[in-house]
Amino acid sequence: MLIGTFNANKPLLIPLLLIVAAVLYMPAILDAGSFPVITDSAPLSKWLLQIIYWDKFVAMGIGMSLVILQGLLINRLLNRIKFFQRISFVPALMFVVVSGMFGEFLMPGPQMLANVFIILVLGRLFDIYKSNKCYVEIFDVGFLIAIASLFSLPALSLSVLLFIGLASLRAFNPREWMIGLLGILTPYFLIGTYYFWIGHLSSFITEHFGSVALQTQLPRGFGLAFQVIGAYVLLMLLAGAWYLQANYLKSNIQVRKYIVLIMWCMVLLGASFVLDDGITIKHFTIINVPLSIILSYFMLHIKIRKVAEYIFAFFLLLILVGQYLPKYLNL
Repeated sequence: MLIGTFNANKPLLIPLLLIVAAVLYMPAILDAGSFPVITDSAPLSKWLLQIIYWDKFVAMGIGMSLVILQGLLINRLLNRIKFFQRISFVPALMFVVVSGMFGEFLMPGPQMLANVFIILVLGRLFDIYKSNKCYVEIFDVGFLIAIASLFSLPALSLSVLLFIGLASLRAFNPREWMIGLLGILTPYFLIGTYYFWIGHLSSFITEHFGSVALQTQLPRGFGLAFQVIGAYVLLMLLAGAWYLQANYLKSNIQVRKYIVLIMWCMVLLGASFVLDDGITIKHFTIINVPLSIILSYFMLHIKIRKVAEYIFAFFLLLILVGQYLPKYLNL
């Protein structure tokens, strides 16, 4: 079974991870022409997506490659900070599977591009724990958050995570908080200067920030596949949160602080739809990083291993049905 197989430190599992990704992506690759070209008003997404979508099949290949890369980055990060008791490839597996939940997740878009920087944000944020002088790391966190938001504006919600991290990982130091703020402002100052230089500053402000609708309504009109898979993921997420709090005091202090930051990351990105121009299935791609970490924790802490395998197998089955049989089941 996959959870047991991936719960090991074997680099040979990477080819198996590629096979899992290919299985999830195959229906979309075979029918790439039916997927719309994704565009966005965020400047870095607008520039990069124009290059990626010169051919939809190439775009689909880039999307699959990005998902695999992000899964391996998350796996490396969690193993480096010893978040789990043993080195495992389960986080990479879970991220790849979560990223294939819906057809809308498969094509590269602003949220998928921002996820690369969200992973880097968590890595640099974890690095400031027990560091005497970490001004560079703090600046990097703010800088990476701003870069992520220039791909997808909702990622700007992680600015709050930076200051939560400073409050929980460090003694209060006004200089560190100011450096973090400067890290966030620097990319906007640079790109704002560029747009001012070419005479399009007002257009940049309008396009990038003018789409904020402060959405407060729950999503409506989503298909049966989203409702079923979404409900199942929500149940697993709640179970994962329960396991995190149940094992919180059993973990060492460092892991406890990381747990708090991951949960806050999930909450902030989950609520970031208020910074988007509408609530769509594609928007939820931005929560895949913290979601996959929490679900990995859930799977690895179920005491009865067969139960974990059955839960994961049913999750994968739901996704495959949604990917391979949507036209026949009217999903």
